[in-house]
Amino acid sequence: MLFNVKEYGAAGDGITKDTSAIQDAINEAEKLGGGTVCIPAGKYLCGSVVLMDNITLELLPGAELIASDDPEDYTCAIDFPQSFAEKKDDAFREKRFLGLICCKNVKNVTLRGGRLCANDTAYFEKRNVDKSDFEPAIQAPAWFMYKVAKDRVAMIICENCENITIEDTRIESYPCYASWMIECSDIRVTGVTTAGRKDLINTDGFHFASCRNVFISSCYLHCGDDCIAIDAHEHGESRDVVITNCIFDTSVHAVRVYTGIDSMATGKKRNVKNIMISGCTVKDAAGILSINAQDGIIENVSISNVNATLDAEGTAFLISTQGGEVHNVRISNLSVIGNGCGMIHAESIGDISRVRITDCEYVITPKTKLHAQFDLMPLKFPRHCHFFPICFHFERASDVLVKNVNLTWTAPMYSDRRKPSDIAAFEKRIAPTPLSILEPRHIKAFKLIDCDEVRIVDSVCPDFEC
Repeated sequence: MLFNVKEYGAAGDGITKDTSAIQDAINEAEKLGGGTVCIPAGKYLCGSVVLMDNITLELLPGAELIASDDPEDYTCAIDFPQSFAEKKDDAFREKRFLGLICCKNVKNVTLRGGRLCANDTAYFEKRNVDKSDFEPAIQAPAWFMYKVAKDRVAMIICENCENITIEDTRIESYPCYASWMIECSDIRVTGVTTAGRKDLINTDGFHFASCRNVFISSCYLHCGDDCIAIDAHEHGESRDVVITNCIFDTSVHAVRVYTGIDSMATGKKRNVKNIMISGCTVKDAAGILSINAQDGIIENVSISNVNATLDAEGTAFLISTQGGEVHNVRISNLSVIGNGCGMIHAESIGDISRVRITDCEYVITPKTKLHAQFDLMPLKFPRHCHFFPICFHFERASDVLVKNVNLTWTAPMYSDRRKPSDIAAFEKRIAPTPLSILEPRHIKAFKLIDCDEVRIVDSVCPDFEC
């Protein structure tokens, strides 16, 4: 059955608020057992639109849902994770995500086509960087130049739902997550494009918290934070996620897998398992894959056949623990052009084990990393650790195999190729240490610290000498 929102009073002029008309069409469809709610070409200004069981919301060519700037227009909201609320900076206290398209406790819902957009800058205000509680950043300064409003709009929020499909939709100018899915199962995301600003905080692509059976394919995700984040939330484990044939462009990580960071409850250890990433392209990022276990266990993660150009400061992969464990990670057939090879950092021997890095090609440009420095800052996880190493840096790793990995060094990028303003800001932080001391002139290809059974075979990985 088809339900046209125009027949329920929607104007589609970009001025009139069409929330009620769209919701009336959805409610009518739900009463009759479900159907397709069609949104014709036009601009539809609205707040929260709540989907019901067996509903397809189809935006026809030229149709746009525009998120209202007024928090009063949103009936769907989720509090920020506890970890944000506990930050000292007032920018994160008592914040909420407002939902534009919302699903809660429903089954069999589809969002198809069209464009979702918001006025992203309406939810930020510039801060005085010098007085910020955050460490000033060089690589992505705008992250630290804005503080967020009390409420921000996430374009899609799904909670405790089953059988969700999102396809052929463009999501842009959003002020926080393009989508946040919590405790959902059987999710399919295909042909989705996100166009978030790289200089605004939390403009993630898809964030899956305690979700099961997720398939993501043929998406183009341009984000200011993680393109895809997978975490074990207070609601339970995350498992069985497939990511394939996607293109990522971000200032941070293409894919991030973690536990414990965003949990809203303390004392609960949750697990993540069975994550497969293949056939993807990373156009720009600080890293391809970041894995961090602050509690629980992350296991059975594989990434293969990825081409990456990492212009931002970082390292191709990071595997770390801070209270949790990571086991059975397979990294294969990576082609990386960047400024960092990879990092494994465990709190104790045995926390990270069974890591296989095979059939990879690296072309690495050593450079003075202005964003963070091993020698000047304590190594705190997960904060900034992915920016540090240029080489393969393994610390307290167990049972690691590096096989058929080839590393080529290119001409280094020293501080004389940096913007004078960047150099001045960094030298102010490290004074009286001269910047020239930090130029990477001699780099071991592998830095192994307190490791147990690390094998490097059939690989060509020379040290860097300048």
